[in-house]
Order: sequence, then structure tokens, then C-alpha cells
Amino acid sequence: DVTTRDELAKLAMAFAKLQARDDKLFGVIADSFLRRTSPPFTQGPLPTIVNVSHAFTKVHVLHPQLFVAIAGALLDRFGELSLVEVVKYLHGIAKVEYLPPPALQEQLLRILESDRL
Repeated sequence: DVTTRDELAKLAMAFAKLQARDDKLFGVIADSFLRRTSPPFTQGPLPTIVNVSHAFTKVHVLHPQLFVAIAGALLDRFGELSLVEVVKYLHGIAKVEYLPPPALQEQLLRILESDRL
């Protein structure tokens, strides 16, 4: 994989903006994200990780392994998330009816109940 994480994220969003609802195409993109090990995709900037989930949900594509990895990254680094990123993530996962892990659900609920709104 010679494409950088950021280039791949931009590519995913470009196809999403074109409304390219192609499960196979987005499956290849998801697998490419998941193959990244140096550094792992999930250690990238949180805005990029949220934008990747947004790209997939924009075309209503749910890649289970990718969404589990994204949820794990968001949970591990929840304190770094901005409110805008939380809202973008929630809006996207609602489109594909993805239910994040219970621990992430609790964190999301706490932030929605806090003074940050």
C-alpha cells in the first residue's frame, strides 16, 4: 500500500460525494485502512477517522471490521474528540444503524448530557 492514510481517506470521501454506492469498492478501501500497520489507521488523527466513517455512511455502506476498529479508536481517545466530531459520528452511524459497543455508547451519552452542548 503506497497510498497514505490521508490520501485514502480523501479517496473514500470523494467516492462518497459522488454517491458511488459500491460495496465492493468500499470493501477494498476498508480493507486497505485495516491493513495499515505503520502507523495503524486507528492511531491517526481523530478528525480523519471520523471522516472515514462519515464517507462510508454517506453511501450507506457498513463494513463491520472497519466500524469496530473506528469505535475502538474513538473509545480509546474519547477525551480528544470535539463535539462536532461526536455529532458527525452519531449522524453517520444512525444512517447505517450501527450500534457502537456499550462502553462507547455510555461515553456518547455522557457527552450529550453534559454542558458541552
